[in-house]
Amino acid sequence: MAKDIKQLLRDARLAERTVILCLNQDLNSDLEAKERQLAEALQGPDMSSMNGAAFPELRGEIVAIKDKMLDSQIEFTFRALSRNAYAGLIRDNPPRVDDKVDESNGFNWDEVTEALIRRGLVEPLLDDEDWKTLLGDGTDDYPGVISSVQYDLLATAAWKVNRRDVDIPFLPSSSLNGQTSVGV
Repeated sequence: MAKDIKQLLRDARLAERTVILCLNQDLNSDLEAKERQLAEALQGPDMSSMNGAAFPELRGEIVAIKDKMLDSQIEFTFRALSRNAYAGLIRDNPPRVDDKVDESNGFNWDEVTEALIRRGLVEPLLDDEDWKTLLGDGTDDYPGVISSVQYDLLATAAWKVNRRDVDIPFLPSSSLNGQTSVGV
């Protein structure tokens, strides 16, 4: 049976990828602390034989925090840019002089990354005020409400939907201070 190329082209869709962030940093911190407590407690003698039954109160606290986090989570859905739009974005953002990350990639890493986040996000729909609140604008009025780690998660999703299965040398120049963080 021959495939109808016209129908296949009409039905074609660009790739999408999602990431979920909890915007309540207090809950993120609480969860990390409780999970760390549980991990430490499970390092005790003979814990491997408990099959997950150890420390039910601590496990209950973790579940309660995760339930609270559901109310503070947002699912961000990114769609790939078209091939021409992606190429234009790269072309229109040449590397900065004396920036090692830009020089190794051949374009302005920070500008392209933020543009991929903004242009690729299809849900939720954000207006200019929402973007300033979410990402910040470099002023004290709008410092941003997400952490560097959360920004990296958004950026990774935006990059991967456009450059599937490519190792992104994720070293934005703003993160070249040698510190790494974990968590969302």
